[in-house]
Amino acid sequence: MVLIKSLMFILSLIIIFIGFYLRKHQKQDFMLFKPNQTKGLPEILNTLGIVLMITGVIVLILGIMGNTYILLAAMVFGILITTSCLLFLIKFL
Repeated sequence: MVLIKSLMFILSLIIIFIGFYLRKHQKQDFMLFKPNQTKGLPEILNTLGIVLMITGVIVLILGIMGNTYILLAAMVFGILITTSCLLFLIKFL
């Protein structure tokens, strides 16, 4: 059970880091995205960054609770939200 909790902690840190990264790069070019040239992209990066950071905190809190079903729900929730946010960014390539 300790291994599962530590992996949930790592998952939540990754989600929080991705959210922080998106918020930090809303005014500068990164990867293939050009927020300065694409209308609306900085606002979307800001919103997605906030959503991912909140999701990471929720996953962290639910991961600490320790119930197997709550851990599973938190993991699926975190993975679905993160994947959907990042797939939404494909629209701006």
